Amino acid sequence: MTNEDKKDVRLIMGEVLEQIVLPQMQEIKDTLKKHDEQFKIIDGRFNGIDERLDGIDERLDGQEEKIDDLQISLNRVETLAKSEIKFVDDLSDRVLKLEKV
Repeated sequence: MTNEDKKDVRLIMGEVLEQIVLPQMQEIKDTLKKHDEQFKIIDGRFNGIDERLDGIDERLDGQEEKIDDLQISLNRVETLAKSEIKFVDDLSDRVLKLEKV
């Protein structure tokens, strides 16, 4: 290949690069930029949803704590009620024995 042929190949490659490759690369860059902007919008929406869910999680945690406290109180009431029922049963048995006497 002569120097002139090499020069012609370089000119042709330069034209191909300038007319075909570079415009396509720019089009790809523009498309990616649009997608990035759309993703920023979507990301902002997800951040908003995440913040709302964090608030809901906190409220649910508070409700769970209240339920746990109520369960503890209910268990105490049930224990006291059982002991009172036992006490009343014992008194009833004593009254029945006294009536028999």
